[in-house]
Amino acid sequence: MKRIWTIIGVRDVATSFKWYQSLFGQRETAPSHDHFAQLMDADETVLLCLHKWGEHEHPSLTSPDVAPPGNGLLLFFRVDDYDHALNRARALVARFAEEPHVNPNTQTREFSLRDPDGYYVTISEVYAQATRAMHMTRVKTSTPPNTPTPIGPYSHIAMVGDFITIGGTAGFDPATGQLAGADAYLQTKQILDSFRVMLESVGSDLDHVVHVNVFLRRMSDFEEMNRAYVEKMGEHRPARTVIGVNELPKPGILLTMNLTAVTRSSK
Repeated sequence: MKRIWTIIGVRDVATSFKWYQSLFGQRETAPSHDHFAQLMDADETVLLCLHKWGEHEHPSLTSPDVAPPGNGLLLFFRVDDYDHALNRARALVARFAEEPHVNPNTQTREFSLRDPDGYYVTISEVYAQATRAMHMTRVKTSTPPNTPTPIGPYSHIAMVGDFITIGGTAGFDPATGQLAGADAYLQTKQILDSFRVMLESVGSDLDHVVHVNVFLRRMSDFEEMNRAYVEKMGEHRPARTVIGVNELPKPGILLTMNLTAVTRSSK
């Protein structure tokens, strides 16, 4: 299967990159190059490529005079969080190119706006009202990159709609495959770092955690676990349960944790 990318020429890559990150509710990051950037979905699918006009003699992007911004090009995106995307868009532009309405052909809600370079961008919800409830019950599972390899037949993440569960996770460093340390403090920090990566992959973060379970091999490690937990969780205080256990799956593991959370776009 060939992957088709949409590439648009822009005057300032960093400005346009930040604008699209805001539109899609993504965490703000700097582009990898001053002349080129890729806007990625949560599953690392490329949504859009931004290329600075005139850089590296790109044949179709020599200058805005040769290919004026918005000249016959419609950028169309279907989003899961339509209502939140609408609110984010209102904060980005003074007026829409096309006000929110229901598309008579698809029965989905959509709206259109112009990006900083004048491109016409249409945002549509994924499902029409009649089918949205059915799709909300579908279970989606994933194991994102840069997280520990599961030690059994399971995925790290399971989602239904905006509700997220993350299964039992130990303090393994995904870069080495080894435990991050021999004490509960270092293992707890690594677990929460892994949770952060997992949650980011599905549009969430540690501030949207609802409940955490902690399974401790030794209750004498309670304070060290708490010290790392406070450092990583900041001011957020979700519900939590700490359980003492006799055994954990591999030698050296002092604790495991799992959690439930919601997406940033949840109502």
